[in-house]
Amino acid sequence: MNQPIATNKVKRGKTSIYVLLYFLLSSVIGLGSCESNKIKSMYFGTTDMEMSVGETDTIELFINPISSEGYSLVTWTSSDNSVAQVNQRGEVRAIYTGNCMITAYYRGIKATANIRVKPISIESYFSKAIAYFYGNYYNNGLNIFILRLLSDGYNIEPNGNIVGAGDYFNMELRIPIDETSLKTSEFTANTAAQAYTYLPGYTSEQDGNIYVSGTFMGFTSMRSSSAVLVKEGLFAVTKNSSDRYILKGIFKGNKEESISINYTGKILVFDKTQVPQDTLFFDKQISKVENIGDIYNCNQNIFRVQLADKQGYILQLEFVAPISAETLPLGTYKLDNSYGTFSLVPSHTNNGRGTIIIKNGISKAVLYGNVLVMANNGGDIKVRISLVSEENKLIN
Repeated sequence: MNQPIATNKVKRGKTSIYVLLYFLLSSVIGLGSCESNKIKSMYFGTTDMEMSVGETDTIELFINPISSEGYSLVTWTSSDNSVAQVNQRGEVRAIYTGNCMITAYYRGIKATANIRVKPISIESYFSKAIAYFYGNYYNNGLNIFILRLLSDGYNIEPNGNIVGAGDYFNMELRIPIDETSLKTSEFTANTAAQAYTYLPGYTSEQDGNIYVSGTFMGFTSMRSSSAVLVKEGLFAVTKNSSDRYILKGIFKGNKEESISINYTGKILVFDKTQVPQDTLFFDKQISKVENIGDIYNCNQNIFRVQLADKQGYILQLEFVAPISAETLPLGTYKLDNSYGTFSLVPSHTNNGRGTIIIKNGISKAVLYGNVLVMANNGGDIKVRISLVSEENKLIN
């Protein structure tokens, strides 16, 4: 009885040995299979790719041996995510002008491709212009103007501050020491201080913040801001007899961007070398509103108001309202050289019309700003004035 038991034990022991050998062999075969799936080499179908900003393309990656598992092991990276970004499927998205390297990598084996994002082209037509005169600011025998061209999203406050968002173009212009205004001339880029040149764009760091100066194209929104630095190009200024300017510029950016700018109109100038002029304070209560009809043949109704201050000045305001309006509508009226609804009629100093300042029978132009027409609880009409005159007097 004991022997069969002993024999049975021996049989079970042999079976255990066979089973163990089977699993060991299976493991070796399995390991060999895993090894065969590992990537031995890889390369891209192209090593150089040109793209446009906003474009998405896929780089074709070849690996040896070919397997879906092998592709899943690859890590993708971009040397500069501000130029182009890549995901784990090899899809490349062009972000901005420049060059970068896309790399596919696995345990010391890699493939690389150069990505070149083509320079962008920018063409802007601006609606406002402001210049700040700083005189011989650098004590180098040249006068300096900071010129800023603005898109519709900006407003210029009576004190010269700029508020709003959108596109703008900033220039630092150098003119001869005996000139204090912008005249018909051409400006070229130069880092050295010379007359009729502009300072190329550059950045500087202060307190952990990056600041842009010189000549550049700027973009601002409620959440962010950015700039394209200008390195070269020609800027032409043409001034006619009525103080209207035609400004044109063709520039190259630091990353070879093509920039074209255009502006036609007046330039509001603030003299930063002078003590600010006095502020004129006018009565805010409107006692008389004159409906003078469509005297400018602009298919709009014009309402005229005159307000006085304690220094003998008269502020004449002409409001542009819809042709159907019988009384002065409430709202904000902007002085923007137009005759559109809810604007202020531009100054006509030769005939005493439009929005002007009058003293001793002499009319002076009002250049920029706005007037808010409102009513109190009793129905009385009042105004909130934010204007600036051609003499740089603030009007409140």
